[in-house]
Amino acid sequence: MADISELEDLIARRREERHVEYKESQRWDELKDKIAKTALGMANLRDGGYIVLGMRRNSDHTYAAAGVSREDAATFTEDSVRAYVNSYANPYVALQVSTVELETKRFTVVSVDQFHDVPVICRKGGVGLRPGAIYYRSRRMPETTEIRDASDMRELLDLATERAVARFVRVFSQFGGTQGLPGVASSSEQRYVEELRGL
Repeated sequence: MADISELEDLIARRREERHVEYKESQRWDELKDKIAKTALGMANLRDGGYIVLGMRRNSDHTYAAAGVSREDAATFTEDSVRAYVNSYANPYVALQVSTVELETKRFTVVSVDQFHDVPVICRKGGVGLRPGAIYYRSRRMPETTEIRDASDMRELLDLATERAVARFVRVFSQFGGTQGLPGVASSSEQRYVEELRGL
């Protein structure tokens, strides 16, 4: 969930990045399809990302902090955003919605977490969404697209592998298997030999 210092940093960038997307003040119903697609893409990034509402686009492609109207902000409830985004996600996307006031202006921030175990896949078709597609935020441009590039796929697979290894170590350690990691097989053999000596 974004706090004041995080929001200040997100606004100060003034340009969209892989982990940051800006939207102008609009109601949830008007933005829900774009936010769903962006959330699917950000969930597949290391450390996730932020969607900041209340940023007006300038002619030079930078953004100005305009703020969100009270009426528009009221339409963004965490339950409705989570339910809609996750109707397209497999597995789920973890996200938080917060409204933060900064210098008399109000901003709504959707904070999207990195996937927990495996990358997020689009489960059904929708506006700008294709079932079975994996969405991502490319390094080339700060936009959400299907993965079509080998380097983007490789980056996602590396991240998924890291998560899988971390999960394995976590489960293995619950059974007292942390001793000797890495080299699980050799440490298991060593303990077996030591047990035989005691017979």
